[in-house]
Amino acid sequence: IVTVATLLLQGLTLPMLIRGLGIASDIDAVEDEKALADVKEKSRAAGKAFLAEKRLEWEATHGQVDMPLFDAFTKRMT
Repeated sequence: IVTVATLLLQGLTLPMLIRGLGIASDIDAVEDEKALADVKEKSRAAGKAFLAEKRLEWEATHGQVDMPLFDAFTKRMT
């Protein structure tokens, strides 16, 4: 009972204490947003490069006939 009560008390009050003391700074949030945007951009660029490479493979395997199908798929993915 003591363990559960301690965990509940700390678990429920710790976020309020952190906000009240102002421990979390806006600088961290801004840096996190920049890092997330950077990761998203790198992922997008890598995805586009991968799809461009696969487009060439698709064209070599299936020819020009099925290219609109591949392009439609690529458009949905990006």
